Amino acid sequence: MRTLYVFLGLGLITLTFSCKTPELLLPAITVNNLHQLDSIHTNGILYTLPKTMVLVETDIKRTIRIPGPFYKFAESQLGVNEWISDNSEQYEITGFRMASTPIPDSEQIFLVQTFGVNNLNLSLSAEGLLTGVNTPYSDFRLPELFDETEPLYTETPILDYSDVMAKRMAFEATDTLFRQVIRDSTFFRIPLLETSIREKNDKDQAKDAAHFIVRLRKRRFKLVAGVYEKFYEGEALETALVEMQRLENEFLSLFVGKTFTETQTYRFSYVPKSVQQQDTTVLFRFNKFAGVIPAESQSGDPVIITADAPKINHLVQKHMTDTVSDPYAPSGIYYRMPASSTIKILFDDELLAHHRTTVAQKGTLLQIPHKLLENGDHRIWFDPTFGSLRKIEAIPQPVSEKK
Repeated sequence: MRTLYVFLGLGLITLTFSCKTPELLLPAITVNNLHQLDSIHTNGILYTLPKTMVLVETDIKRTIRIPGPFYKFAESQLGVNEWISDNSEQYEITGFRMASTPIPDSEQIFLVQTFGVNNLNLSLSAEGLLTGVNTPYSDFRLPELFDETEPLYTETPILDYSDVMAKRMAFEATDTLFRQVIRDSTFFRIPLLETSIREKNDKDQAKDAAHFIVRLRKRRFKLVAGVYEKFYEGEALETALVEMQRLENEFLSLFVGKTFTETQTYRFSYVPKSVQQQDTTVLFRFNKFAGVIPAESQSGDPVIITADAPKINHLVQKHMTDTVSDPYAPSGIYYRMPASSTIKILFDDELLAHHRTTVAQKGTLLQIPHKLLENGDHRIWFDPTFGSLRKIEAIPQPVSEKK
């Protein structure tokens, strides 16, 4: 009989626990990555974590060289032995600027479901970034990003010589023509004078320009030496000398050519990968004769941007490694512990720029303890820039009045 009672007792205990098992296995709060769910659940709240994007601006110096119209006579007319003989363009990378900004991470979207918990309030930004639990509303908004469109140019220089010459480009020429007439059965040739306007050839124009340069130099010398009866001094003398030098340079460019420079500013974005190792990406390609070339092109040499491996505390890493993922265990709100990383830009194995910054996705994912959420007695603030934990505060409970 005692044996029968023992079996009946065990059966009742088993029946009791079997009836309670579904309730015990059903956590009050579940948080799951949306990409790991078999189907999309609608009875929950979605939030996303941010990831860090690096904004890059690079300045490209463009040097334009155009030959002068009289470059062939530079040596014979002025004794100049260096001049530009062909049109050319050359590009040079002169600088980089880097900054980081948050953007929503499409790989870290979480579904929060509550069962019997009515006091869990989530605060989200306009982009769905988690800003707090049981906290006041935050009006945080992501900064506006630039458009990766055409480069920004400096003012385009004038690349012609139309306003340089101070001499006439043409001259009057008188030609003698003969008209044949018959008088008394005799042929006579009568001379006729004809005047026409003719354009000077390049050699004659080059002589005029060279003569003008020599005259300018003589007059500048006389002005400085005080040869003229009316002597300029002070600001008037300085202004005259500057203007005479400008004129000489303009006329000299007819022989040696012109060189102009302008700055092109290109903008790029780079999102470091969510890995613990170093990752490398081609930012763009560059050629000194063609400038900036798209990264997907086959021409040009690659300009590399890289993010080094973060240094994560080994205790944090061990904690994440030892954590066993149990789908039936109570789960808390996911947040990030971001890591620092150095962003480097290299071209032809030469370091051009580096930027030390905090990269959200290079860090680790952690969870708020479930007990801090299910009772609704704590306020929790998160940093929407990095998705990290900022502050946990216990909500003061009202003191009950004693009767």
